[in-house]
Amino acid sequence: MDDYLNSITDRKIYMQLKKEDIQLLEHVLSKEVEELKRLRKLKEENKLDFGKTPSWEEAYNLLGQVKNEVESFLGITRLQEPIICYPYTTNQYCDKAKIVYLENEERTLLIPALGHEYTHHIQTMIYPKIMREYDYRYMAFCEGHARSMQRYIAERYRQKEDNEAFLYDITEMTTGEMKSLYKRVCLKKWAMPNKGLIKIKTRMDRLEIASKILDFGRPSEYAAGNTYFLVQETKNGKGVHKDMIKKLQEAQEAKNI
Repeated sequence: MDDYLNSITDRKIYMQLKKEDIQLLEHVLSKEVEELKRLRKLKEENKLDFGKTPSWEEAYNLLGQVKNEVESFLGITRLQEPIICYPYTTNQYCDKAKIVYLENEERTLLIPALGHEYTHHIQTMIYPKIMREYDYRYMAFCEGHARSMQRYIAERYRQKEDNEAFLYDITEMTTGEMKSLYKRVCLKKWAMPNKGLIKIKTRMDRLEIASKILDFGRPSEYAAGNTYFLVQETKNGKGVHKDMIKKLQEAQEAKNI
């Protein structure tokens, strides 16, 4: 399984994305751009209900609900539940203490974010090494996988509660991050980017510009991971997320033999 683990390092994910067909990237990005435009129009017309900020008890109950949704989708059972710290100043996960920190924000933003952070908990419990080496080796994989589960939970709750507001935050993040990666791939391939896809502004733009300044023009690991998983899902279907967790489980089992 070392071959698999070596194939999902930050370096390998960036290399794979550089080789992708620009038309495929444009196809995936165009869908995100159109969806963001649709959601922004609904927001301008005051047709999005972002909901209230949950109480601590409500947030704790949501952890159980989201845990079940994510585990069911990934084919995982009987994982130890993390500690929840809410409200906090930002959304994050501490792998050493097994704590999910959640920002004090509206319900339609908090629930998908909870799906994201709980995915990091799964990564830690399934293959602890991947989070220990997160900063310098597996950040793109971990964040891309978590973004995918954030998107999945947003879509699930949008369907369950018939509320488009669940999609707003993850769609804006995905559009901004993928746009950053797309521009970098075009630059590397000496191709002209589609202006209709890159002119849309998002709140991620400044973060991506900062990342490129600090990392010699390279988009953030969030952008690389999010795009990587979207491309894999487009090519192979949503089952890729479950398959990747299964491969991590197999790698850990092989290590324990």
